Amino acid sequence: MTRRRKRPNLFGWTLFGLVVLFGYYFNQVYLPAQPNPFEATPTATRSPESLATEAENFFKDGKLLQSIDAYQEAINASPQNPALYIATARVQVWAGQFEEAKANAENALLLNSNSSMAYAVHAWALDFLGGEENQAEALNSIQKAIELDDRNAIAHAYYAEILIDTGLFENYDKAAEESRIAYGLDPNLLETRRARAYVLENIGGDPITMNWRSRNTGQPSSSIPISPYCTWSLDGTCVSWKSMRKPLKSLLLRIP
Repeated sequence: MTRRRKRPNLFGWTLFGLVVLFGYYFNQVYLPAQPNPFEATPTATRSPESLATEAENFFKDGKLLQSIDAYQEAINASPQNPALYIATARVQVWAGQFEEAKANAENALLLNSNSSMAYAVHAWALDFLGGEENQAEALNSIQKAIELDDRNAIAHAYYAEILIDTGLFENYDKAAEESRIAYGLDPNLLETRRARAYVLENIGGDPITMNWRSRNTGQPSSSIPISPYCTWSLDGTCVSWKSMRKPLKSLLLRIP
């Protein structure tokens, strides 16, 4: 007596194969593509350009520390951009962070050794640090800045201040000339207005109205209602950086 051989269950094998394929797809394709609910969702990163714009707006509002923080974030996002180090150093000088400003200016020079603005801000920071060595280095840096770009209004403004800070009477005429050049190149910059006022106060003139007469012609050459030691409001009140609340643009008065 012979037994019949059972015919293979094609339906069962097909179903088994489909289950295996589904399991492979689910584990190897579907699951890896799904977000892990236990991992923190990454936050969107801001562009260095938007951070720099925010920093500049903080500066215009007199919020120096917030401006520095925003610039630092921009540097973290784009550490190879020398312009960000320069902008940060510029604000740091206004905030009294002279060593930090010097370091950031030097970082900018490491990235671009032909940057006029980097040399200029480096010189300004050194001037505020004081001392004979820093002053000599400041003069070298500011002259290099103007050599690289003689149309750099801020460099001429810084040069005027540095010359005054030498305390040498023979540098005063050159300082006055540099302040006029700076103001002529860009009369709307805070630095050019400050430098002109700083020169005029040191070579003679009332610190509030700044009516200065040329020693050579006896004619009034400028009238500046700004003191280099403080920012003046429209009503003639001295407003310090720490207590300032109004935007800078409202405090930059017109120079006839």
